[in-house]
Amino acid sequence: GALISDAIAYAKTKGAIVVVSAGNGDDDGNALDIERVMPARLDSVIAVGALRHSFDTSYGSGALSNANFSNFGSELDFMAPGVD
Repeated sequence: GALISDAIAYAKTKGAIVVVSAGNGDDDGNALDIERVMPARLDSVIAVGALRHSFDTSYGSGALSNANFSNFGSELDFMAPGVD
């Protein structure tokens, strides 16, 4: 953790914008709250999670929801399409 935090802090002093993946859950593929995930839990980064598009045939329309593998949490800054 400290090495990653230090590297991100150094990059920020050089003007870098640090964007990280929220991650893809634990070893069993279960999504985790990013409060438990480095470096996505750091305030100094932009954390991005994955969305999936589901198509409801009864309504003929689609909806976006969290991808079942993507970590989640209120600390996420953005969600973006992550599933075909």
